[in-house]
Amino acid sequence: MFLLFALLTTGFLNAQINPLTFSWDKMGCQQNEISKIGFDSSFSNADCLKVCPKSNGIYRISGEGVANIARVEWTVSGGEVGISNELSTTIDWDNSSNGSIALYIKFNDSSSVSRSICIDKTPSNLILSWDKIGCQLNKDNVSEIKFNHNFSGAACLKVCPESTVTYEISGDGAVNVESINWTIIGGIAKSPNKLLTPVTWNNETGGSIQIAVHYTNGTNVRRTICVSKIPSSLLLGWEKLEKSVCQIKYDNSPDNADVLSVYPESTVLYRISGKGFEHVTATEWIVGEGSHVYPVDKSTALITWDDVEKSDLALKIHYDSGETLERRLAILRVQPPVGNMAQNTIVFDYDTAGNQIQRRFIYLANRHKAPDTKTAGKDSMPLLKSEYDDISYYPNPVKSELYVEWTLSKGQTIKNIELYDLSGKLIKSFPGESDINHKTINFESFPAGVYDLLLVYGNGGKKSLKIVKQ
Repeated sequence: MFLLFALLTTGFLNAQINPLTFSWDKMGCQQNEISKIGFDSSFSNADCLKVCPKSNGIYRISGEGVANIARVEWTVSGGEVGISNELSTTIDWDNSSNGSIALYIKFNDSSSVSRSICIDKTPSNLILSWDKIGCQLNKDNVSEIKFNHNFSGAACLKVCPESTVTYEISGDGAVNVESINWTIIGGIAKSPNKLLTPVTWNNETGGSIQIAVHYTNGTNVRRTICVSKIPSSLLLGWEKLEKSVCQIKYDNSPDNADVLSVYPESTVLYRISGKGFEHVTATEWIVGEGSHVYPVDKSTALITWDDVEKSDLALKIHYDSGETLERRLAILRVQPPVGNMAQNTIVFDYDTAGNQIQRRFIYLANRHKAPDTKTAGKDSMPLLKSEYDDISYYPNPVKSELYVEWTLSKGQTIKNIELYDLSGKLIKSFPGESDINHKTINFESFPAGVYDLLLVYGNGGKKSLKIVKQ
């Protein structure tokens, strides 16, 4: 009897000795009074979480006690779980009025605990949303707020001086908006009469956003929110996935999410930048078994992620003062959107003080899978299978020569091959031949960095590969 009691309560005791926390992103009508609660005996009695119908969010279990967890199972009503056996998962909510999240946690000592919390779905009329980048990460990871009577009393939005941020008015009530006007103090709105506008902030200490909305029924609403400009410190940035964070403050973690989203078997470029980087002497990128890191320089690395259920990224920053800053981030696998994964993405440039000075679009190369050691290429070297079934290449990273091979088929001949740097500048172009299915490209004269290799077909189609030159 005593043994049975011990087995049933060990998990709970572990959670008390090594606390666990349940947290979520605060977005739109998901803005609850809090963004996390303790995973203890009072969890199931907590107030229902408020979410928007047909919205999605990231939910996570964290804290010291995660080291004792063997398995987590998520059961959701009123929505769909992205990954059901992870410490973190995305949840897509449907348009029903309520739902619930039930969690079953099994610990390493075979004990277990189950908790649940109710979900209240509240439609939102209008929402103001913005890019979550750098020091624009406001308290509790908010990237949206309701455009209601509490709007003008909300905490000031944090932005980087001399940065450009995109703001948008959206939500259920947007269909009733006849016209809109943005009045910006401390910056300039590029599209002041549209629902979405980029705003370029100056280097003054403060500012504000005033939004005047005229509805189709003749109603006029005018609301204002203050802006606080705070220079950024070190930033870890990466290619933005849809509806995800693309930058976090690296050395100011309390208000940052602790989970990075990646596509399974994808390759992502990560970069450290911002104020104080001139004092960085070296960086170390460490990933879980099965994934691979290709350092480009002390600020940049290309990481190929495998498709295992759990992994993390440890990043060590070494300063000229002798100090070492280390942070470990959990990696969450999410399913890519349907269709071609090659999209436009956004890259941010910074001045010497670490502030954003430019926001630019680049063509995002298709992600390639890990090396296929079963396929032999030229000189018996292993080929890297790209996202495309008809293209292979090696090596990547490359030091001297890159070998690219493709399948010849009717209407799919290569017209030319183009090499671009990440700014979108054409470095070199190579003409194709209708009866040739491969090309060797000499990289020896090119500086170290990341390049986009674009294959242009005779029918106008294009396919892109991301290449790292060491």
